[in-house]
Order: sequence, then C-alpha cells, then structure tokens
Amino acid sequence: MNLQGKVLVSHPSLTQGLFAKSVVYIYQHEHKGSLGVILNKRSNYSVAEIMAQKGIMFDHGHMCFTGGPVNQQALQILHSDDWYSQNTLQLPHGLSISSDTVMLEKIAMGNQPSLWRTFAGVSAWGPGQLEKEIAQPNGWMIAQADYGLIYDWSSTEQWMKAIETVSQSVMDNYI
Repeated sequence: MNLQGKVLVSHPSLTQGLFAKSVVYIYQHEHKGSLGVILNKRSNYSVAEIMAQKGIMFDHGHMCFTGGPVNQQALQILHSDDWYSQNTLQLPHGLSISSDTVMLEKIAMGNQPSLWRTFAGVSAWGPGQLEKEIAQPNGWMIAQADYGLIYDWSSTEQWMKAIETVSQSVMDNYI
C-alpha cells in the first residue's frame, strides 16, 4: 500500500503522548521508511517569531506546527502546488512540501503559495514500521488528504474532522 499523500488519524484509544488525537500527512513512503508531519499540533512559536530569529521581518499571524519528534529544528512548509522553492517535492492531490533556506525569505517578500502551513520537526518511521502500526488493532486509520482537511482546522477539531472522513470512507465502501 502506498501511503504517500495519505493522512493518518490516530485511533481514539490512543490517549497519551504526542500522537494522541493527531492527524499526520505522509509525504514520503518508500522501502527505506516513511516521513510525515503532524498537521494539528501547534507549536509555541509563530512563523513571525521564527523569521525574526533569522533576521526576516514578517508580521502575519501564521502559527508554526509541531511536525513530529524528529529533527525539531528543521522547518518545512506543506503547501499548495502553485508555488515552489529551491527544494520542493511535488506530492499527490495538488500539494507540495518545501524545506530550504530561502523559502521563508520568499514568503516574507509576499511570494507565497495560496495555502500553506509551517512545521518544525518531522514524524519518521523505519522500514515496515508504519505498516505494522496500521495493522495493529486500534492502530492508525487512513484518510484521503484534501485541502479542507489539511488547512481548514487545527487541534482536536482537525482530528475530529479526520475521524469523520475515515468513518465516511468506511460507510461509502458498504453502500
């Protein structure tokens, strides 16, 4: 099963830790492992604060999200595919992810994608690890990614919308 471009939704029985009530977008899934970003866990920093640390002026209210527990100093932007930077990976369903030194400068100058969310850190799984977690009872549930699910909500509300998406998908398979 190719999970690139899919959304993982934590099972309601997972109540502790970073992945409790989480929604994770998988942007890389191959034999070497999988990478994704947690969509609905806000960090304690705004994008403006991160840019200020880099000497870049930016006064918009975008929040930075915690992408995962690995490499939390690394910044990435998950965005619509109407924009690119030096290191942009095209993804399914009109999405892209970028991570390079000039992306924040471009955004600060007004060169922005129509939809975007910034993440610090990444979620990573070794070879076969994610498939094992999905196969477990009460493991990850899988939803289709779309702009609304990715950009319209955050926090617990986003997780609940993702649960609804999974439930609707299951119901559609029985109708």
